Amino acid sequence: MEKKRMRVLTGNSGSFRADRARERNTVGRRIAEARSRAGWTQTELAGRLRECGVSVQPPAVNKWEKGETLPGVYTLAALTKILSVGDMMRFFDEHADPPAESLNGDGMMMLRRYREYLESDPRYARPLREAPTVWVPVSTLPASAGWGDFLEEEHFERMAFPARVVPWGTDFAVRVHGDSMEPAYHDGQIVFVERAETLRDGDTGLFSLEDEGYIKIYREEFPSPEEAEEFTDSDGALHPRVRLISLNPAYPPIEVQGGLRVFGRILC
Repeated sequence: MEKKRMRVLTGNSGSFRADRARERNTVGRRIAEARSRAGWTQTELAGRLRECGVSVQPPAVNKWEKGETLPGVYTLAALTKILSVGDMMRFFDEHADPPAESLNGDGMMMLRRYREYLESDPRYARPLREAPTVWVPVSTLPASAGWGDFLEEEHFERMAFPARVVPWGTDFAVRVHGDSMEPAYHDGQIVFVERAETLRDGDTGLFSLEDEGYIKIYREEFPSPEEAEEFTDSDGALHPRVRLISLNPAYPPIEVQGGLRVFGRILC
């Protein structure tokens, strides 16, 4: 009985050898593969890590991927979160295929967001005994209301959430209105937001345009030569074309001519 018990306890580790994994640079290769699937450069991955509180520069990412150095424990934990790694042992096992091999960067992002959505819903989440909670200000404004003074304190109520579902960097939360961001975001879902006045191309943000609120993907595109004059200001500076993109293809992009206000970056 004791021998059988010992096999159960140790059987899952038999295929993993740390010395071989280091020799073959398994960790670096897996990080590089996941970064490529997400469509990020090493600089962009370093930027995502800094958003998680990890102070790192692009050369460090390059050294990890080459196997010259290894990320520390907390950096590795941040990487597995950013790169949507569900099973860390399987991800770094040299004999296992990377998870979700068939998904591109957008697909991995949607998979992560849907998992976080399910984990935040008490109908699906496994109850935790005495789970720690975090109090987050949640907007009481529906998306169709006037948003000129959205960030005023009277427009928020405080709600408790399991700490494990609140992303690092959260400043407040807002309810999704409508189905324009399906399948990643659902009507009535609460999403967490980091305050920001500017966004990078491709970020999902919370906006006000013509006094209405939107959750959309922020896109910048440089205008064609034929359109350049339209997007050139009086000082001769060429500005990008800005569009707000929905995930639901039934909703066309919103062309931004001016008056756009950014309230924050959607974290999940």
